[in-house]
Amino acid sequence: MSENDRKRIVLSNRIGMVIAFGCLVLGLFLLLNGNLKGGGFFLAVECVCVFFILKSSYGFYKRAYPDDTTSFKIPKIYKRGLTINPNHPKGAIIWKCIFTFTVVFFLFGLFMFFIW
Repeated sequence: MSENDRKRIVLSNRIGMVIAFGCLVLGLFLLLNGNLKGGGFFLAVECVCVFFILKSSYGFYKRAYPDDTTSFKIPKIYKRGLTINPNHPKGAIIWKCIFTFTVVFFLFGLFMFFIW
């Protein structure tokens, strides 16, 4: 993994986090004012942003540590600390659960937007 790939992933993650945070604030504002449709819409948009952030991070870690299936924790891309290794058997299950959780909240946001 080259330094340019790492910088591109870090930039896309930061942009995605800013958009997701903006959607969270707008969605909470709309929900607190009783507008469930608007809150559901911004929840769905936020989940899309989070999904793409997770997807890029997952792909990076999967390629950066392809042979490391023994360590459960690996160094983070752009912050200090450790994160879960997607190549570890338990780590792969945790990443899949996080993806599933994000998709469920996306569907809940769509349900709020279209049904409520």
